[in-house]
Amino acid sequence: MEDDCTESEPGSAPQNLNIQVMTPADFQGENKSTRQPPADLSLAVRLQGIEDWGSELKSATLTSIADDVAMTLMLIGKHSETGILNHIHTQRISDVIDIVLNTDERLARRKIRRLRKRNREQKRAYRLLASATKEALEKYETKVQTLKVRVLNLRGEVRVLKEEQELHLEQIDYLEAGDFGDDEECDIIADEKKLESPQDQDMAGLTDEDGEWEEDPETEL
Repeated sequence: MEDDCTESEPGSAPQNLNIQVMTPADFQGENKSTRQPPADLSLAVRLQGIEDWGSELKSATLTSIADDVAMTLMLIGKHSETGILNHIHTQRISDVIDIVLNTDERLARRKIRRLRKRNREQKRAYRLLASATKEALEKYETKVQTLKVRVLNLRGEVRVLKEEQELHLEQIDYLEAGDFGDDEECDIIADEKKLESPQDQDMAGLTDEDGEWEEDPETEL
């Protein structure tokens, strides 16, 4: 089938293929005027990434053969694992076209193995990306745990501040109310404070029971 194709520029469709372009409606059987896809196309459709990969092809310069590529992928899907498409869709479109337009199964498998080798660097990049992502997630989890601890500490500090504030408010209420105990007790305390000095105590002893001043015998002499 390769002999029927003439050389073309990269990114352009091979010549003399006589391929009829199909639309997504053709794949679902809505357009009865065009050819129908093979019965086992559903196998290729179920393969990972086939729909996205097909839409990418349709937006490229190879629109004229995009539908044939999508249909012919079943040739690879029959004899390979699902993961093969993950390698294929990352390669140059011309390489993929070269594979899917080959009806020789052994040649297709050989080219698939070649694509696998080309993807070693990509696999390595994916592993590095996965490792970096995992490391970033671990750092994120560490930050989350640190934030949780800080939140708990802040809650404790807030609780202490609230308790201190409540105690302070109680003291303010106590002072504003002026309730310092029994009035009689306060009077006794006040009297005791008045008699604290020796002079006051001496003066207190110079009065009789009626409150009259007693005469000092020495003064009379």
